[in-house]
Amino acid sequence: TAASFYRLTDTCLQPGNSAISNVIQVTANNFLNCYCQPSTFSCADLRITNITLPNSTINNNSACSAGGYANYTGAGSATVYRNQPIYVQHTVSNTFNIPYAVGIWVDLNHDAVFGPNEFSVNGPLTGATGGSQFLIPPTALTGETRMRVGIKYDNGNIPQLSGSEACASSSFAGEFEDYKIIIADAANCSGAVSAGTISAVSQICPNNNFTI
Repeated sequence: TAASFYRLTDTCLQPGNSAISNVIQVTANNFLNCYCQPSTFSCADLRITNITLPNSTINNNSACSAGGYANYTGAGSATVYRNQPIYVQHTVSNTFNIPYAVGIWVDLNHDAVFGPNEFSVNGPLTGATGGSQFLIPPTALTGETRMRVGIKYDNGNIPQLSGSEACASSSFAGEFEDYKIIIADAANCSGAVSAGTISAVSQICPNNNFTI
């Protein structure tokens, strides 16, 4: 992560003469600035119109983005916790009502790469609104990182969105959007654990609802 200096030494084995090049400095960019940019054939007929993460400041309305990709890391953030799922609420515009899938990638190890093991997919879906989730494993690094949400048709004739497509130049319709999340450890519970006392009727008839 620190700046490094490099130079080249060239030595002729016979008679042993050497020459040393100039010195150059190479600095390491922050991993948050190093993510690939995917693209799609078009998002005119299948696109994301809203992404919301409950209990966060992410509630983002969006239109079809140029090239099928948009960076919304400035549109709020969400704190998520290791060993707990992220819940992503999504609304889409689907002109032809073709079944689709929603994929979620999270950079768990801060290497600026969305690997296949950092991916979950939900589909086929048909409604305009829905929800998907991604489980943050206990081995995830804490701190700020990036989440990518993608959408693509999923009707049997078109392959379902896969973990290897985070950086793809897709020939299919769809869209990708990036968001900022912060991975943390959940606070420990405090005080005594109590389930309380519940009560209900002791008998019910078939197909009847009851309240606890």
